[in-house]
Amino acid sequence: MRNDSDQSLTLSCFATRTEFPALGMLGGRSGSARSLQINNKGVPPKGRYVLQPGDVLTLSDAGGGGFGNPAERDPNSVLQDIQQGKISKEGARRDYNFTT
Repeated sequence: MRNDSDQSLTLSCFATRTEFPALGMLGGRSGSARSLQINNKGVPPKGRYVLQPGDVLTLSDAGGGGFGNPAERDPNSVLQDIQQGKISKEGARRDYNFTT
């Protein structure tokens, strides 16, 4: 969010899942943690902040944990996800050891 006004903007944040990401199940990997930045500098997840004109608040939201061991996923399902644009080829190689 960018403060495109000519006034300061006060906001309050009360973000969770910043220290402990969602856990995976049955061999699945943990999700990613949420983070907040103002002008590319990390800020605590709970606080009150004043954005000056031109300041940018960036929120990277938490991701959910995985289900099942990714190495055991059916390669045809991974290929379908690539073809449908759900994952990239790079992500398939990294996360599922997938090779085409």
